[in-house]
Amino acid sequence: AIFEICDRIQNCKITDADEAIDELEDAECYLPEGKEIKPVQVKVNSYLGIEVRTPLLDGDYLETYVGNSDYGPQAGVVYVSKEGDLLDLAMVEQKQGEYAKRDGESGEDISIYTYADPLSEDYTSKDRVSKADIDDALDIENERES
Repeated sequence: AIFEICDRIQNCKITDADEAIDELEDAECYLPEGKEIKPVQVKVNSYLGIEVRTPLLDGDYLETYVGNSDYGPQAGVVYVSKEGDLLDLAMVEQKQGEYAKRDGESGEDISIYTYADPLSEDYTSKDRVSKADIDDALDIENERES
């Protein structure tokens, strides 16, 4: 049910944040053996992006997000302490418009940032995957399946 609601939000079939929140309020998560765990917390932020908090054993969370920023579409993973402190772990984006031009990107490339040093707010590595390479890889995969 969570994934169906998230798909509807991302495909603009739900365009009102209150409506999205109402539909997500009852979402729960269970272990395969049926042992109940804390529910995954799903919320819609002000950009109609989706944030999902997955509880960790120590009471902290991993939060994943997907949505649009001023730069373009983004997805990422953040570590959230039980006190609410945030630590970026990874982020993927497709820069568009002036932001892509400024950074010498095509507007179709995917940039991947990792934040492996918890003592720094700066990313520790940045990789770029070109749209052409993605298309080539998908073509090869499709040929294997045929």
